[in-house]
Amino acid sequence: MDIHTALQLHSEQHIQSFLKTSKGDSIDVRDIEDQTPLHIAASQGLTDVVKRLLKKKANINAQDSKGWTPLHFAANEQHFPLCLVLIQHKADVTLVTKDKASILTYVCKGRKDPQKQVEVLKALYTRAPKLLDQSNYRNETPLSRACIAGSFESIQFLITHKADVNSQTS
Repeated sequence: MDIHTALQLHSEQHIQSFLKTSKGDSIDVRDIEDQTPLHIAASQGLTDVVKRLLKKKANINAQDSKGWTPLHFAANEQHFPLCLVLIQHKADVTLVTKDKASILTYVCKGRKDPQKQVEVLKALYTRAPKLLDQSNYRNETPLSRACIAGSFESIQFLITHKADVNSQTS
């Protein structure tokens, strides 16, 4: 079983074997969608595996075929504690997908854990305040995504930090 499948299936035995035997570039082996084990672990919310991959020098800013980084995946799946781990390990919070979507857009799209969500927003804002009004290819901003999701805490944070309330989506 390859490592990408093992991570998706949470096959602890295969994951541990990969982590023990991988060295150098093999830690960033890519699948058909150009995703590394770190992408999959982040999307699955496997915080301990992510930490171990980072300790083995996995590329925290690797982008897949759509331009997504592990942080995009963690944010999209609303794994907020994992987002904080990636941010603390110096993930580049300014990278955007091929659709021009920022990390902030994905953080604001849901309302799974409002307290942790705002914590991630603060960490992102501290590192890259310009992301506040960055829009994707449909002109969706973090504020518009938060409004669609009904994420009141995110809306409050964004407005308090002067997000543009007059931007319009396509």
